[in-house]
Amino acid sequence: MMRQFAVTIDVEPDLPRYVSNGFHGISEGLPRLLGLLAELSVRTDCFITSSLLPRFSSELKAIVLDGHSIGLHGLTHDLLAGRSFRFQRERILKGLKQLEEHLGTHATMFRAPNFGADEGTFRALRAAGIKIDSSVLPGRVVKRWRVLTVADHRGTPIQPYEIGSAGSTGSGPLLEVPVTANPLAPGTPIGMGFLNRVGPEAALRAAELTQANLVTFLVHPWECIDLTEVYPTVPQSWSSACRSDLSGLSHLLMAVRRSFSLTTICDFGSAIRSTSKSGGGA
Repeated sequence: MMRQFAVTIDVEPDLPRYVSNGFHGISEGLPRLLGLLAELSVRTDCFITSSLLPRFSSELKAIVLDGHSIGLHGLTHDLLAGRSFRFQRERILKGLKQLEEHLGTHATMFRAPNFGADEGTFRALRAAGIKIDSSVLPGRVVKRWRVLTVADHRGTPIQPYEIGSAGSTGSGPLLEVPVTANPLAPGTPIGMGFLNRVGPEAALRAAELTQANLVTFLVHPWECIDLTEVYPTVPQSWSSACRSDLSGLSHLLMAVRRSFSLTTICDFGSAIRSTSKSGGGA
């Protein structure tokens, strides 16, 4: 059976680690990216940082109009892991409300900023009615201030799994669809930055080498602009990871179609839940 491949987009401000209040990825990179996806008839899952609203309502409404699935990528891009359950739940609920108010969509998917999800996050997601999470990057250790470990994803499964409901509120278990770890660069995702650095052939090889049944490919809109030209103070090492030329992505997606079945996390999760309800198991 052909394995599946899902393009996911974390719609957030520009390179939050180095740039303060930069949005060229949203205003320039995102429209360019959506145009290519429409040309190739590729649907994606877009995880949106809700603080971009209402300022970028028109750019983000284009995502909905193009038929992409919507999830929350935090109220802001600040880490949630390590904070209290109550704090996390309130931030998640507020973010979901903003998406619904400004985009008219009831999101039931989530990806934590910087893959920073802990047990409190999962409890908060269930309490908020989230059905699918895609925050766990196997092999990743998330630290606050680069010192305090707040999430440790080493040894976590690479295949989708259910996070149990014991001690939580909400309806049904939470389905975790892990971010695919890059076998050629452990602890990092297979994504646009890697593609820009190494080219489509090596990116395809990474996807083929992983044992994940669903391979996720992670894109940030700021990886679709010439980042270091826009922000000269950003370390030049980022110049090879971020570029406005999307031809590499186009070549990769055309090659992927020969080896994988394109899907979305949303559709993949729905299929798993349907199978579970019919008695086939997760």
